[in-house]
Amino acid sequence: MNQYNESYIVGELQNGNKKAFKVFYLKYYKLFRSFADNFDLSSDVLDDVVQESFIKYWERCEQYESIEMIKGFLYSTVRNQCINQIKHKQVKLKHVDTKLKEMSTHEFFYDKLIKEEVHAELYEQIELLGEKAKQVLYLSLKGLKNEEIATHLEIGAETVKTHKKRAYKILRSRLKSLRLIISYLSV
Repeated sequence: MNQYNESYIVGELQNGNKKAFKVFYLKYYKLFRSFADNFDLSSDVLDDVVQESFIKYWERCEQYESIEMIKGFLYSTVRNQCINQIKHKQVKLKHVDTKLKEMSTHEFFYDKLIKEEVHAELYEQIELLGEKAKQVLYLSLKGLKNEEIATHLEIGAETVKTHKKRAYKILRSRLKSLRLIISYLSV
């Protein structure tokens, strides 16, 4: 672009001309994408960063009166977004590292083992209940309230309460040994 074309393009960009923006984008995308390559990010992330930077420019295009001002804005925006992506990546890695350390402990292992064994035993015992009691408990475990369960199963709310009460009594009796094991392990 020569000086005359640049002034014309800038004017058209300031007026919100989408065709001028497309011409500008196609001319300068590779430049800013190449600049973004200096940051240690994946190709997909860099493509997104550059495209988002152009969108940010487009949202304020009327503010920039020269190609130099536009390019300055885009360089700064690409740099800042790349830095933000790197910071985000570091935070995620730190979180993963912390989580990995936590997951490597014996306490984590035993807590998860106990939880899975308890769930397995609980669901095994629920399967031995009558059909309605089983349905009521499964819906209850999904977080539904008695009235919602009643509506879902087309029974009365009092019937739901009765099924729950009986099922809990049976489960408490059948899972007594499990409660003993849990209390022993948590000491």
